[in-house]
Amino acid sequence: MISTIIIIGYVFAIVVNPLVNIFYLFMLIRKKPLLQRLPKWLVLANFIFLLLQLQYLLFLNDTFHY
Repeated sequence: MISTIIIIGYVFAIVVNPLVNIFYLFMLIRKKPLLQRLPKWLVLANFIFLLLQLQYLLFLNDTFHY
């Protein structure tokens, strides 16, 4: 049960985090008030986690991985 929850969270994070960051980008471009109501630390944390996820995925697909 616990391993299933971990796998679901792992896959869910890979799918949802880029979508949330794209949504933030569109709101920033359009200067919608919704983005101004969100805490800045939440937007920054989501972006940092996106960068970490990308780095992790690139590390997994590295051909020189020992």
